[in-house]
Formats: sequence, C-alpha cells, structure tokens
Amino acid sequence: MKSYKKLIGLSVLLVGILVLSIFTIDLLKTRGNSDTEWINFSIEDTTKITKIVIEDTYGQHMELIQEHGNWHDEKGECVSKPNVSFILEAAKLIEFKGYLPDKSKKRFTELMSTQHIKVSYYIDGEWTKSWYIGPPTQDHYGQIMLLETEEAGKSSYPVMMSISGMSVVIVEDDSFTRLTLSSLLREMGCVVVGEAGTVAQALEVIAETQPQLVLIDLDLGEGPTGNDLAHAIRETSRDIKIVVLSTFLEPRLMGSSHAPLPDGSVFVVKRSVTGPEVLEQAFRMAGSVPDSEGRVLAVSLGESRHILAQLSDAQVDILRLIATGYSNAEIARRLVVNERTVEKTIARLIKQLDVQTDKDQNQRVVLTQIYFRLIGVVGSRNL
Repeated sequence: MKSYKKLIGLSVLLVGILVLSIFTIDLLKTRGNSDTEWINFSIEDTTKITKIVIEDTYGQHMELIQEHGNWHDEKGECVSKPNVSFILEAAKLIEFKGYLPDKSKKRFTELMSTQHIKVSYYIDGEWTKSWYIGPPTQDHYGQIMLLETEEAGKSSYPVMMSISGMSVVIVEDDSFTRLTLSSLLREMGCVVVGEAGTVAQALEVIAETQPQLVLIDLDLGEGPTGNDLAHAIRETSRDIKIVVLSTFLEPRLMGSSHAPLPDGSVFVVKRSVTGPEVLEQAFRMAGSVPDSEGRVLAVSLGESRHILAQLSDAQVDILRLIATGYSNAEIARRLVVNERTVEKTIARLIKQLDVQTDKDQNQRVVLTQIYFRLIGVVGSRNL
C-alpha cells in the first residue's frame, strides 16, 4: 500500500505538472541542426519501454517495471495500470513548445539544479533518455524541462515542452463505462489524466491534475450527483470546461431538486455518443461558451427534445413521480400543492404529449412509458 501511494503521488505529480494544451503558440525557429537533439523528448513506440524510474530531489524514488505486459514496482508489487498509462501517454505525446528567453535561461538552469523530478525511460532494459522536469511555464500551458540522452548527454539549457491533446478527467461510477470513455478519448487524441467514481474522489483528482476538461456522468449513484460536482468545479474555476453525460434527455428528468447545470456546461445524451464526433463537438462547444451567456448547451439525439422543451419544471416533476408509482394524493403531498393542482397538471401533460389510450391502457401507464423512454429505457413506446 505504501509503494502504491508513492506511485500515485509521483505519477500524479508528473502528469499534473505537464499541463496539457490544445492551443499551441508559434514556435521559435530552430537554432541550428544541433538543437534538435535537445528537444527530442518523445518516445514514439512506448510499447518497447520496459522500465521507468521516477525520482525527485527530496529522495523519493520509484521504479516501474514491465514484464509480459504487466507493470510492478521494484518490490514486485503490482501497480495501477491507469497510472502507468498516464506516464506512457506523456512520453508519446510530449512536444516542443519553444525556447526560453535568454534572460531566463540562467535563472531556470540554476533552479532546476536543485528542484526537479527526473523520469528515466528504459527500452529492452537499456536506458534511453531522462527528463528533468522543472516548474510550469508562465502561461501554465507548458513545462520547463531538460533532456539527457546517451548520444548527446545532458542539455545545457532547459526548453519549454507541452503535451499535445486536451487533458481530461473522467467521472463515472460504472467501471466499464469509464473504460469505454477512456478508450474513446484516447482515440480522439485526448490525454486522460485521471478517473473517479464519486464526487469526493473527483474533487481530489481534479485538484491534483488541474485538467482542461472534466467529463461527468450526471447520475453517480448514492450521494452527490454529477450536477453537484459541476457546480463545485465552477465555484473554484472558470477555466475548466465541463461536459455532462446522462441517459436522461435533460437534467430536469432527475428531479426538480437538482439545480440547473452551471453556466457554460455542455450536456450530452449518452445514446448519442456512437463515436468520437459527438464528444468532439461537445468539447468544442464547451470551449466556446461565453461566461456571460450562462447557457447550458445540449448535444443529443434530437428525438423528444421538442416535447421536453414544451414542459414546465412542474410538469416534468409530476411526470417523473407518476412513473415512480405515486398517486395524485402522494404527489400533492411531496410537492406541497393541493390534489386539484396535480390533476390539472396531469391533464395538461396528456394534452401536450398527445397521449392516446384505449381500453387496455390507462393514461398513467402511457405517461410512465413516455418517462422511461425519455430516460433511455429501451422498450417503451416511441414518441
């Protein structure tokens, strides 16, 4: 357990300080062919990496060893595959961002002589290169680093590096869905810097990794919801983009006790995510919503959204309670209204939804079918 915690600390620190950005700056022109050897940090084929050694100037040391596709530490204890994956992704996707200004070279060179994290990569058991990771760049979209290789030795001056792709934290309580989303995001070129199954876990991971975007499932089971997490994120940061996933066609279907999603969020119906295109669109939208507008955008299948748009919050709430099995009297008590108000609301629902019934089906059954269709339960009558 101790070594596992040490791995978590070092790997999160490694990935966290390599702040990711899809926004690149114009690179300064290469200063001669010899300079290219000092910016070749990446390892194209990370499957050949057999060992990673992470150490800092305070004496912390961790060895990650790969044997037959599995990773363990120097004591033979298994290590978390996601944490190793983060480091391997960094090794593959790291890219040159720019040179340090001449006036900053000496200061950062001296700083990195005493404060850095060293990450050494071994291929087929042989050391190939080491990174010396210093502080983030002033714009926090890159990292000041030194490179050491067997051929060129250790570079004299640090350069600015970054990782291509958007950094994302996935918050989803279902482990299989997390794995599916993680694979899809990597296919899109994103870097998954953390995963969580609860709000508490998510807040810890987000604080450690500072991602550019958080992908959140609206329904996280017992306890705080994805909406609660989205609001907590927005209270502390206007920079982190938020995309919320749900089986519901809109957040109101979870209940009126849930506040609207925070400003600038993008809401995506899970059924619409049949490939990377929908998430790519949502990510672009999340990055382009002005704070002042305070809008929640929606990317969905399109079906039934025109119906939901016609319904008031009270109507959506009563529709949900009918589907849950409550009588009119029970609904009235829960919503603190009189029973006649509930009856009138149901009558308006039936009219607006154009509910058609016959002698074998009553109106409440049809309304229940409509609700389950809206929340993504297959087999209910089509709208």
